[in-house]
Amino acid sequence: MKLHRFMPSGRRIWTVVGKEDEHWLDPDLGYCSCPSFYYGGAPCYHIRGAPKAQADVVDFSDAEFDGFVAGLVLDTFRA
Repeated sequence: MKLHRFMPSGRRIWTVVGKEDEHWLDPDLGYCSCPSFYYGGAPCYHIRGAPKAQADVVDFSDAEFDGFVAGLVLDTFRA
């Protein structure tokens, strides 16, 4: 699990490598981009495991935020 932190705003995006793809999640909102989130009916194991996970923290500048999110969205639609 990785925590992508954007500075100086402090915005955060979490990503996790699943069995087949990389997913992004927001544990505070209870959201995950994995198929289990949409079809499983209960919180997926990525969300359940997030509070206990040891996350690698990667810092970015706020100027990189838009490009980072665009890349996540493109990767989501490619899957």
